[in-house]
Amino acid sequence: MTGDWRVRFMRPLSLFVPKFKKPAAVGNRAETSYAYFVPHAIAEAAELAKLMQTGLPKINVPVLLIQSHGDKVIEPNALDLLSERLVTPHKETLWLEKSGHVITLDQEREIVYRKVADFFTTRPKGF
Repeated sequence: MTGDWRVRFMRPLSLFVPKFKKPAAVGNRAETSYAYFVPHAIAEAAELAKLMQTGLPKINVPVLLIQSHGDKVIEPNALDLLSERLVTPHKETLWLEKSGHVITLDQEREIVYRKVADFFTTRPKGF
């Protein structure tokens, strides 16, 4: 998201356009749970992503990263970029093949639920 050139225009755009309708071509049923993009929210999410990136090297607890190859919202290499920047020795990744952006509602949601439950029940000692 932070690499998208349009994101830098979201905050000034929000002064004039509080929301705009999502194009029908964006997302599948699970991803279209809201009908509008909110420029101010997009700008805030981009700022949060930048802050989060600076904190990644400080994380030393177990981390589970999940992304779908079918996600049309998040950059295709986001999971790999996060994993590379995390210094914690306890990180797991899961790539999904059939889901879109909202993996907790999509067709592989049961896989996500099981993986998250397993992650919390099989943590390394000391965490």
